[in-house]
Amino acid sequence: MTLAQTRLGELATWLSLSSRSRKAPVWGTILTGRYASIVPYDFSLPPRTDFDAEALPLFVSSAQAEGVSTGPIEMVAPASQVHMPNRLIHITKKAGVELPPLAVVGLDDADEPIADAVQRLGADAVDLDAYPLLCAPLWALSEAERAELAHKLPVLP
Repeated sequence: MTLAQTRLGELATWLSLSSRSRKAPVWGTILTGRYASIVPYDFSLPPRTDFDAEALPLFVSSAQAEGVSTGPIEMVAPASQVHMPNRLIHITKKAGVELPPLAVVGLDDADEPIADAVQRLGADAVDLDAYPLLCAPLWALSEAERAELAHKLPVLP
């Protein structure tokens, strides 16, 4: 297993912990929903577009995800999570601090193969044996949300 795969596994564990339902203060359970889903994918293809706009799929190459327990893939909006761009920003802020070092790029065009976007954004130089490369869809976000994320992405080690 490569260092990147180990780090991807650590991220998957953190996502699972951040997605757990919790006990309500008075009665019952608060259903939280998936914080984000790691989605092993063929980067020669355009990204899947069948996720809810509030879901946060993080596309990783199938090779990086091989042998890693990445957790469930949720395609629907999470029950009680913050807005998708805020979750993505949270992950980028924690990368290399409370989370393992990661490379994160935003995908603006749903029709562009992920490998082409990675190259265009300068992430093709990332050492894929050392760093997980996560690709997050941005095409469904508002112009204001994209502008805010433009100052935060890409995250390149």
